Amino acid sequence: LIVGMLVFALAGSPALAQDGQKFADRDLLFVTMKSLDDDADLTLLLTAVTNLSDDQVVALNRSLNNLNNNTFTAPSSFEFDGSEFGAVAFLERVTDGDFNKKQITALTKALEEKIKFLFLFEKTGNGKFLEKADSQEAKFLAKIDGFGTSSLTGDAATSSGKLAAKAAKKAAKEAAKSAAKNAAKNAAKKAAKQAVKEAIKNQAKNAAKGKKS
Repeated sequence: LIVGMLVFALAGSPALAQDGQKFADRDLLFVTMKSLDDDADLTLLLTAVTNLSDDQVVALNRSLNNLNNNTFTAPSSFEFDGSEFGAVAFLERVTDGDFNKKQITALTKALEEKIKFLFLFEKTGNGKFLEKADSQEAKFLAKIDGFGTSSLTGDAATSSGKLAAKAAKKAAKEAAKSAAKNAAKNAAKKAAKQAVKEAIKNQAKNAAKGKKS
C-alpha cells in the first residue's frame, strides 16, 4: 500500500511538470536515486530525501542531472567508496556530513564517473575503463574534505563574508566621519572661545588707555 501511494504521488507531482522548479523537487531526487539503486527500501529512501536541506536537494538534483540525461546506465550492483553502493547511505552521507554545494558536486561527480566507466567496461570489456572508473572515483572523493563542511553553500558563505566586510567598512567610515565632525566642532568652539577672550582682553586694554588719556 505504501509503495502504491508513493508511486502515485510521484507520478502526479505538479513540481515534476515544472522545469523551472525541478532542481528544488524532492520527488525528482527520489526517482533519480531509486533508478540508481533498485533495491533501495522506499520508506528509508523517502526519509533520507526528506532529511536533506533545500540547498542540498537543489545541489544534488543539479549535479545528478548529467546521469539523468546520459545514455549510460548504472550496473545492478557496484562498489562505491569501498562498499556496495546504496542510495540511502549515499544521501545520509550528505546529511550526516552537512555537505555544502561543492562537496555535493564532488561526491556526485565521483559517482557519475564511476558509473560511466563501469558502463563502458561492461560494454567493451576493456580493462582500462575499469581502472579509470576507480581512479576517477578516488580523484573526486579526495576533494570532499578539502571543500570543508558548512551548512551554507559555497556561494552563500562567500556572499555572507562579502556582506560582513562591507558592513564593517561602512561602520568604520561612519565612525571616522563622526570623529572628524566632532573634532572640527570642538576646534571651532575652541577658536570661538579664544576669539571672545581676545576681544574682551583688547576691550579692557582700550578702556584702560582711555582712562589714562
